[in-house]
Order: sequence, then structure tokens, then C-alpha cells
Amino acid sequence: MLNGALGQSGNPFSPHYDDFLSMMRRGEEWNVPFSRAKVYAKRASLLRLVPKH
Repeated sequence: MLNGALGQSGNPFSPHYDDFLSMMRRGEEWNVPFSRAKVYAKRASLLRLVPKH
């Protein structure tokens, strides 16, 4: 039974759509960081949107 998202994207055309599929098939679990410090520590990149003045 599938009880979670397969990847970070809800878009089936995204290359990240099934990032977690292989882990799910092996019965592995993953933790999603929720605090700002943990999210920043685990980040692979940062997208900063700055409004034009």
C-alpha cells in the first residue's frame, strides 16, 4: 500500500517525481526536517526570491 508521496514533486513529468520510490520498495523510512535549522542543514540548494524595487 502506498501511503506517502513518491518524491518532492507532485508533477509526474518532474525528474524528482519518484525520488523516494526505491526507498519505499525496500521498506525504508525517511524523516522530513521541520525546524528551520534542520532544513537549512540538510539543504542541497537555496532559491531566494527578491522583489524588484
